[in-house]
Amino acid sequence: MRLRRLDLTRYGHFTDRSIDFGETAAGEPDFHVIYGLNEAGKSTSLAAYLDLLFGIEERSSYGFLHSYQTMEVGGIFDLAEGRAELRRAKQRASSLRRASGEVVSEAIFGASLAGLSREQYRMMFCLDDDTLQAGGEAILESKGDVGQLLFAASSGLADLTRGLAAVDAAADGLFKKRASSTTIAELKRQLAELKAERDQLDTRASTFAALKTRREEAHRAYSELSRERSSLRARESELRRKLRAIPLVQRADQIEKQLADFSGLVRIPPDLAKRIDTLKTDEAALWSRIVTLSTQVEAAEAQLTDLTVDEQIIGQAGAIRNLATAIGRYESASSDLPKRRDTLTELKGDIASHMRQLGQGETVPPRSVIIPRPVLKRLKDLSSQHGLVQADIATASRELAAAAEAEREFDRETQGKVGDVVQLDDGAVVGLKQTLATVKTNEAATRIKVLSESLTREESKLKRQALSLGPLGSDIDALRRFQVPTQTEFERWSAALKDFGARRASLAAIELDRARERADKQARIEAVKERLGAADDDKAASLRNERDHALAIHLERLDRASADAFVARLREDDAMAELRLSRATDIALLRRHREDLAAAEALSLSEEAALDRLNREEKNVANEVRSKAPPNLMIGEGDLSAADAVARLRAWVELRKAVLELDETIASLTAERRQLADEIEALRGMLQTRLERASIAVVDHDLDALAALAEHALQRSAEAARNAEEAAERAGSLALARAKREEALSVAEAKFLAWQTLWSDAIGQTWIAPSQTPPDEVVEMLDHVEAIDRLLEQVNGLVHRIEAMEQDRSEVVTSLGAILLALEREDPRLDPVAAAKHLVQSLEEALKGQATSNAHRQALKTLQRDLVTAEGKRDALRRDVDAVLVGLGASSLLEAAELVGRSAVRDRLEDDLKQVTEACQSDVQVTTIDEARQLVIGEQPVTIQSDLDELDSKLKLLDERVEEAFSSLRQADREIEGVGGDDAVAKLDLKRRTVLLELEEAVLRYARLRAGSLVASHAIRSYRDAHRSGMMSRAAEAFAAITRGAYPSLSTRPEKDREVLIGTHRRGASLRAAEMSKGTRFQLYLALRLAAYHEAAAVRPPVPFIADDIMETFDEPRSEAVMRLLGEASRRGQVIYLTHHRHLCDIAYAQVPGVKLHEL
Repeated sequence: MRLRRLDLTRYGHFTDRSIDFGETAAGEPDFHVIYGLNEAGKSTSLAAYLDLLFGIEERSSYGFLHSYQTMEVGGIFDLAEGRAELRRAKQRASSLRRASGEVVSEAIFGASLAGLSREQYRMMFCLDDDTLQAGGEAILESKGDVGQLLFAASSGLADLTRGLAAVDAAADGLFKKRASSTTIAELKRQLAELKAERDQLDTRASTFAALKTRREEAHRAYSELSRERSSLRARESELRRKLRAIPLVQRADQIEKQLADFSGLVRIPPDLAKRIDTLKTDEAALWSRIVTLSTQVEAAEAQLTDLTVDEQIIGQAGAIRNLATAIGRYESASSDLPKRRDTLTELKGDIASHMRQLGQGETVPPRSVIIPRPVLKRLKDLSSQHGLVQADIATASRELAAAAEAEREFDRETQGKVGDVVQLDDGAVVGLKQTLATVKTNEAATRIKVLSESLTREESKLKRQALSLGPLGSDIDALRRFQVPTQTEFERWSAALKDFGARRASLAAIELDRARERADKQARIEAVKERLGAADDDKAASLRNERDHALAIHLERLDRASADAFVARLREDDAMAELRLSRATDIALLRRHREDLAAAEALSLSEEAALDRLNREEKNVANEVRSKAPPNLMIGEGDLSAADAVARLRAWVELRKAVLELDETIASLTAERRQLADEIEALRGMLQTRLERASIAVVDHDLDALAALAEHALQRSAEAARNAEEAAERAGSLALARAKREEALSVAEAKFLAWQTLWSDAIGQTWIAPSQTPPDEVVEMLDHVEAIDRLLEQVNGLVHRIEAMEQDRSEVVTSLGAILLALEREDPRLDPVAAAKHLVQSLEEALKGQATSNAHRQALKTLQRDLVTAEGKRDALRRDVDAVLVGLGASSLLEAAELVGRSAVRDRLEDDLKQVTEACQSDVQVTTIDEARQLVIGEQPVTIQSDLDELDSKLKLLDERVEEAFSSLRQADREIEGVGGDDAVAKLDLKRRTVLLELEEAVLRYARLRAGSLVASHAIRSYRDAHRSGMMSRAAEAFAAITRGAYPSLSTRPEKDREVLIGTHRRGASLRAAEMSKGTRFQLYLALRLAAYHEAAAVRPPVPFIADDIMETFDEPRSEAVMRLLGEASRRGQVIYLTHHRHLCDIAYAQVPGVKLHEL
């Protein structure tokens, strides 16, 4: 599957934005870099791609600009079935459609995704900085396990080790051999405790009946005392009700007496009372308002009469304002004109000075010496180039002379040298080099040295180990012929010893349990005997014997003394019988415990017999082992156990095997050393033949001496060839330098001729040409011409400014005269400025007077209008007051206010009476005041309080008796609960079944966890075995590239029940993956992920691989290496890299030709 185009139609902050990845050419990398600044939308683009494949998430965080209902992404995919243009909307069903609107099944991606979910795709084919760090931590947690690393890299499950460790920890928490704090161990302890608790719940029925009788008596006493206390409480409540009613009745009588004074008073509505207060207030405010307004109207009319306005000068307001503006220019011109005229005189003097410098007389107009500016600029440029062109000619001439001299000097040196080194022909050189290379690359000499050292070590080791074998060690052949036990026999003995150990441990555990059980039974017997006291079987049997003995004596004597003794013994026996009858349960329990103890002791005897059989079987195995051992091993002495005998014989057999292997190794090393010596002799003969063919005298025939002689001859020959080549190169270089200097001189002379032509054309267009002035002097003249041109421009501007100022002065005088004529006034002041300012001041005063007059008129109109309004309100108010007074029958508002006050007092008294009635209803529980009066007739507060004090004393005593009765009742309940009741055994049985169910669930969960852990470990090992070779080699190459050769290779090493990953450093040190630095682990995980992508692409259709700025902490060389690796991966499938670093784009361009850049 390949993404041809991604359409961000309405997604995140994008609207109608597309990223076109284009077509991919065969053999070209399908590598794309998406560049954008922070917040440009790189992560948004990745999320949009995943949403397009798997559906927009229910609570998407990218719906902040476009609503959920309008969100849409789309794209064009190259699938196995062909090209498909699809779009995805945010909806629960039918969200995937073609561009035409046709609904498409999600199965369209089925073949490409092969059942991957969103999270699985993100883990396997998406990589960012967080997952890179998590992968590095996973290497640390897995301790370098190869299987886990390969599986984690391929699946993206960086926390695989943590998950497996959590499963193992959960299983160990449920059950662990010989552990006492696990869940299953705790449940087993609970079962034992429940069994012990049930054994202690046995008690006699008579005791339980007595306890029940005692509880019923306590309950009856508590009930009677409670009823008596309730009666006294009811009497107390009635007295307190009467005591609360007395002040309420007295208050009601007082209020009713006050209300009698208001009989016949009309009821005034509350709104009417408020209206009377409002009318009083409004009447006073209106009278005050009318008086104030009348006074203000009279004052305003008087002020308006005193005001006057100059209408004539206001009519000339426009002309006066224009004059005020122009008078400023008049004053400025009067001040500046003398200065401007002086400046004009100075400028004309400067122009005359420059004309004299040019040699022009006073009669020559300055304008005649002006040169057009383009011509002037061209002449200046040519003047500046004149010196440069002449300097180029001089420089080229000097360099040409130096180059010619260098050639002559080289010719002299070459003629003085005579070749004294012989140069070999090419065939001889090639033959010597080949033979010498063969000698150098051949490691026969080094290997002979190493083999000799190894032989010395192995022979010494063989002697030491052979001595440990006894007499057989001195004869290797006899040692090889000796028949040792087979591996099957050792396995049989080991299995038997393991079985013996297990049976012995089982018997020891059983015996320990039996001992504990016997001790427990004995303790129970002693406890029951202690409870029984004198009623145990031994004492009863003793009393019965004494009774029978007394009877025999009495039958023999038949006297009073023997009869009394027999009666005494008979009574003791009867008392014992009665006592034993009351302790029948304990007696039965004692007998059962004694039977259990006897059974436990019988079982212990059978276990001792089993232990004896086990010892005999173990002895038979030991004898069999001794028969298989060599006689000199002396394993039959003393009490050597079977396990020690097997171990000693196994060690001897292993040592024999090691000695025989050493003997074979020594023979092999000896043969290899002879072969290497022959190989060295053949090389020596070949090199000597080559030297003699090259006519080189051979003195020493040692291989190293011959190699040194050949090396020296080749160096001398190469030196002669280099000297000849360098001489030819030097001669050519000098000749080329001289030719370049000649060419440079010709170019400089041509430039000078061209300059002369341009200068003549330019100077011919000026008045300077006839004088034939040198170029250096022409430059100075051109400066004077420029100055004259600039000064003439200033003179023209200044003349124009003076004329404008004189015109402004004339216009001001004319305007002033016209205004005075219109006003029919004459100003005795001759100064136009003073006259104009006087007119402006007069205009301002007239305008102020006019504004004041207008304001007074407007204020007078407002006051007159407010006065009319206030008088109208006064008349309306009078009509309202008359209507209210007629309704109340009052003659004035004051009288009406007095009636309102009396009505309010009566209303308050009625409210108080209502509150008293409500208090009677709530506190005394009566409906009316009359009922309360009936309740307290003839009652006095002092008498009621005395009765309450007496009741309070009685209740305190009664409360104490009730508490004592309740305490007795609770004590009886606790005694019965201590016995346990009839359902205590059932409750314990229910608890036991619950614990058994929990134990069953814990065992099943432990089995599931252990089985799952074993299956996962087996799957990881299978994946390791299937993919180790391909992924390891590719990961090693990638890791070496990323680390810039710091770790040139990766390998594995067995360690207990797994294989660990080893990195070999270029300095020779070997490090386990878990021992590498943090940054190196990140790089190793990246190498594994890239290798996993190649592995996946080889067995399934490739899907786009997306990396999001994973090189934040990489330097440039490592970034270059990663870009090359991503480029290689893009030849397998599409690779997209998201970044906000511009330099990574440049690195991608440099390292992966054909990469495509997309900017957001």
